[in-house]
Amino acid sequence: MKTYKINVLLFIFLSIFILLNANVYASTKAPVVELESNVYEFKPVMEDTEVVHDYIIKNRGNVVLEITKVEPGCGCTAVSYTKFIPPGSVGKITIKFDTNGYGGKPVSKSILVESTDPKKGKFYLKLKGSVESFADINPRRVRLIGNFKDKIKSEIRIISKEKYPFKILEVSINDKTKVKFTLNKVKEDKISEYLLVVENLSMKKDRYFDTVTIKTDSKLKPEILLPLNAIIFDN
Repeated sequence: MKTYKINVLLFIFLSIFILLNANVYASTKAPVVELESNVYEFKPVMEDTEVVHDYIIKNRGNVVLEITKVEPGCGCTAVSYTKFIPPGSVGKITIKFDTNGYGGKPVSKSILVESTDPKKGKFYLKLKGSVESFADINPRRVRLIGNFKDKIKSEIRIISKEKYPFKILEVSINDKTKVKFTLNKVKEDKISEYLLVVENLSMKKDRYFDTVTIKTDSKLKPEILLPLNAIIFDN
């Protein structure tokens, strides 16, 4: 009889304990982040192509989820996002990645996200893929540095890719009083090769910046832009 009473008391105690915990659990209100995927790997694209992707976020909680911060790892990535996501609803974080300057390189970027989810207040989105070069350009910047009494020039070799054939139609610059160009065709076939010689014309101590514009017959990339930096001294 004594054992029976103890068992009854234990049963009552356990029932109350479970009921209280169930009420506490039911009364807990919080947003819950659920991601379709935090990693996006894009297919190979040509440089200067803009990569756009939506990361889908669902709120599995019972109160509104707030995305408080989205911070890309570099200035080459722009973001927009759904700031408030009601319970059971779906939002998104949209990224736009500028591939300019990434030709011939693998890409791996991280985007920091902060939210009001108590268990997932901070997480990262990943973006990766590869960017193909439109052409092999060496060097990719024109630098003219030296004494104005000397012949200051820079040579840029431009080689097309078999996947992206093109011919150079014209070379220009904003200030034609500062530099002159010579474009030599080394090879013109399925793979074209050019040697662009840029020469300083300034005959005094000078410093100037400009952009060399190379016009092509390609619809994919009608212009190739090369930054120019010149430092001309007199001693």
